[in-house]
Parts: sequence; C-alpha cells; structure tokens
Amino acid sequence: MELNWPSGRRETYPAFAQAWTSELVYVQWVEQSEGRRAWVTANQCSRRQLAQSRR
Repeated sequence: MELNWPSGRRETYPAFAQAWTSELVYVQWVEQSEGRRAWVTANQCSRRQLAQSRR
C-alpha cells in the first residue's frame, strides 16, 4: 500500500486487505511497532498472489 502524506512524502508499506469495494480498500499494516488500519483508495494498493503450498 502506498501512502501519500500532506507534506508530499510518499511511503510504501506491506499491508493486508481486510475488506474492499470497487473504490476503497480497508487495510491493516504495522508502522513503528503500532498496528494501523484505514480505508484507502484502491489505486494506492497493488495485489500480490501468494503461492499455495502443496501438501
């Protein structure tokens, strides 16, 4: 997830999507040892496919 701060600074965080709509994503991430949650616009997120384990 990419956050854009009012100062113009941009930061990227690994995050987990908890819920989503076509326009918004509710994400959870860790910043400075604190758990954070927020709704962000969908274009701030990219999706990664996780490999499935074969048992």
